[in-house]
Amino acid sequence: MEVLLSSASVIGQFLGGLLPDLHFIVAGWRLIFLINVPLGLASVFLAVKFLPSQSSQAKEKFDYSGVLLLTLTLMALIYPLIRGRELGWPLWSLICVGGSVPLLLWFVYDQKQKLNRGGYPLIDMKLFAFKDFNIALWAVLFYFMVQDSYFLLNVILLQIGFGISSTEAGLFFVLQGLGFVVASLVSIRLVPRYGKKVLQGGILIMIIASALHIVVFNSVDINRFIAYPVLFIYGFGCGSVLPSLMTMALKSIPTKFAGAASGTYATFQQTAIALGIGIIGGLFFSLAGENPSTITYLKAYQTAMSVNMFLLVLVGLFLVLLPEKKAVAASANFSH
Repeated sequence: MEVLLSSASVIGQFLGGLLPDLHFIVAGWRLIFLINVPLGLASVFLAVKFLPSQSSQAKEKFDYSGVLLLTLTLMALIYPLIRGRELGWPLWSLICVGGSVPLLLWFVYDQKQKLNRGGYPLIDMKLFAFKDFNIALWAVLFYFMVQDSYFLLNVILLQIGFGISSTEAGLFFVLQGLGFVVASLVSIRLVPRYGKKVLQGGILIMIIASALHIVVFNSVDINRFIAYPVLFIYGFGCGSVLPSLMTMALKSIPTKFAGAASGTYATFQQTAIALGIGIIGGLFFSLAGENPSTITYLKAYQTAMSVNMFLLVLVGLFLVLLPEKKAVAASANFSH
């Protein structure tokens, strides 16, 4: 499974660079979205054909009001962070960001009330009674803020700041993906023996590689013989962390909370990705200015990557706080 997922990551990064430079049927950049149509249809066909059908006996009711309330909360927070800077932080954006706090408190209260009444809340608040789970969620939050903002920062610097073609930028990230593949195959065999130390080592590698990014990507004339290994090393760090981060986060959760914990993890992951793009990406574009040059792009990049390094330090600290335990049976279900 890890081989398939890692290979898909490398192929996706290569195609993400290649397709925008191709022009047939539609303009090249639109192909990165159009390609999802046949791939999605093929996935549906394969799922129907090969996945076993199951009849659910569960009596739980879907929490529509909880979904609506959480969606409003996240929209109120994330959308202004993405659009506010570009529009000059109008009053509505500040009101939305401030309003996301009471909305979040309302959501938490709503979920607790439903649980107390014997209902079926969207997020089971009993999960947050597990200290290990809370610590791990903070690690997940900061890690995924870095994970996708890294790609945004480097793509903008390489293509717009340095004028490198989309295809060549994609090749840079293929090296990152190959590092991820190698590390993921190694780390999943080391984690059962060495536990969180493997993830801590991966975080340290990512921090060092981020610093090397700042050194290597310091001018238009990139030394590719140095840049490619640096990207590989960064990917190796990612591959040492990501495949086992979910298991670490959920290892102390009893089996009966498996589904709820997995869903909560996914929610934190997706929220963190959006926050990383909005906050770190917003910082980058703010520092680059209205009429950016290569020099301002470089300064913005260096600052934003430094913020990512700080967030990775926080991830490492939260991993230190996680106690060393053998994963319970429930965590095995999450890794499939």
